[in-house]
Amino acid sequence: RQAGKTTLILVMLIVRCLTWDKPQMCVWTGQDGQSIRRKWLNEIVPEFERSDIAELIAENGIRRANGSESVEWKTGSRIELLPTSETAGHGMVLDFAVLDEIFADHDNRREAALLPAMATKPDAQMLTCSTAGTGASTVYNRKVRAGRNVVAEGKTEGMAYFEWSAPDGWDPNDDSAFARFHPAIGHTQNLAAIRQARDVFAEDPAEFARAYGNRPMLEGGGVIPEHIWASVVDLDAEASMAGMAVAVDVSPERDRAAIAICDDEGIAELIEYRDGIGWLVERVTELADRYSCPIVFDARGPAGSVHGLEQVDGATG
Repeated sequence: RQAGKTTLILVMLIVRCLTWDKPQMCVWTGQDGQSIRRKWLNEIVPEFERSDIAELIAENGIRRANGSESVEWKTGSRIELLPTSETAGHGMVLDFAVLDEIFADHDNRREAALLPAMATKPDAQMLTCSTAGTGASTVYNRKVRAGRNVVAEGKTEGMAYFEWSAPDGWDPNDDSAFARFHPAIGHTQNLAAIRQARDVFAEDPAEFARAYGNRPMLEGGGVIPEHIWASVVDLDAEASMAGMAVAVDVSPERDRAAIAICDDEGIAELIEYRDGIGWLVERVTELADRYSCPIVFDARGPAGSVHGLEQVDGATG
């Protein structure tokens, strides 16, 4: 956290825009539109305006309006913000694209949207960067595996991979260890702040390791921290028919699916969990016919790609 990632991205974008021998079209995407827009308004634009390179920005070149956020330089180069969507970048020709905070991505929609826009540019580059995520961060975890393989194989073309993270066997209570992998120690971070964070996350060491050791929560961690889950779970609880709703979810890899029910008292019960997703629509249809209750799933997540789920009576994505 606060390790200088935004500064590094800005430097790479500025080098593209000001030192290339022809105008560059650059885009920056974040984990969602609101997050990247806040960063643009609160961090990036003020940094441009107070820096020595402000005089290199074109007249009226900074735009803050929602949906039009960009900066244009006197060289003719531009940096634009783009939303995280399957259509972002459609019709554009890009020289440089930043995919920030990819730990939040569960599919390839950002990369798939931008790669075609770079196909005709022989010197185009895509920068993907992120803090570590969880087991659900499929895009991030795949990039890490690919990057480590590139380094292990000694490849020097096509992909450059840089990683700052705590090594295996790292002791988070060893203050001296942070300086060996944390690039911000002594700059924007100090050991006193890290000690305080370690105390705050004393009951959630996996989250501390993710946030301050940049280690993914692949095991022993998850969307719901273990100590919170333990405080609410009751293996003998059973949801009632009163106000019942059915919730459906699919793993990011689309290789498993789960169905749970919840009643009007807030009791949730897992009733089905199987490998594969071919069985899912039939089972959900059976439940809908039997109980005539709402069927809920995340239409923007992996479950949204299950053909036929949205057509089940009572289903809401």
